[in-house]
Amino acid sequence: MSWKIDIASRAGRTVRLLVCVSVFLGSTAQAGAQEWTVDAVMSALRGLKYAEATFTEVRHSSFLKKPLELNGTFVYEAPRTFVKKTFKPYPETVTVDANGVKIEQEKSAQEGQSRTQFIAADAHPLVQGLVDSAEATMSGKRELLEARYELEISGTGEMWTVTLVPKEESLRKKLDSLSFEGSGDLIKHAEINEADGDRSIIDLDYLKVERN
Repeated sequence: MSWKIDIASRAGRTVRLLVCVSVFLGSTAQAGAQEWTVDAVMSALRGLKYAEATFTEVRHSSFLKKPLELNGTFVYEAPRTFVKKTFKPYPETVTVDANGVKIEQEKSAQEGQSRTQFIAADAHPLVQGLVDSAEATMSGKRELLEARYELEISGTGEMWTVTLVPKEESLRKKLDSLSFEGSGDLIKHAEINEADGDRSIIDLDYLKVERN
C-alpha cells in the first residue's frame, strides 16, 4: 500500500471520528423530552462555532494482536476545520480542512526528522467525499448529508441513539456504519464499523463548546 493511499485511509478514519462528533455537538440541549429529529440537529448545527474535547479510542483490527488504545484531543472550528491530535501511543496531528488533509508525525531523535504529508481533497475521491460531508453537516444542509447517508435517529434530547449508513459506493468500501449514544447536546460514545471488519469505539470528554 502506498503512503498516498494510506494517508487517505487514515484521513477518512479521522474525518469519520470528527464528523461523528460534530454532527451532534450543537444539538438540542433545550429539547428536553421532545422527539429527536434530523431537522432539530441541522438547525442547531448552524450555530456551532467551536468545540474541543479529549478522546479515548479503542481500535479493534485483525492486524492487531490486541486492541489498540489511543488518547488525545480534537478541535472543530467553523466552518470546516478539524484537528485530531493523538498523544498516545504515538504523537500525530491530523488536520482536515477545505483544502484536504495534512498528517504530521513526530519521531524520536533515533528515528530522524518528523514527517509531514499532505493530500489535496480533489486528488482522492474518498477524502473529497468526506470533506464535502463535513461541510454539509456543519452548515446544516440536511439534503446534502442525506444524499450520502441513511440516517436513523431515535430517542429524545435527554437520551438518544443515532446510526448513519453510507449510500455511496466509495464510502461503503471503507465504512459500514457509524453509531452514537448521547444526552442533551453532546455525544458521549461513538462506534465506527469499517467495511473490512475493523471497528473503533470512542468516548469523549468535552473541554469547551462555543456557539454563535
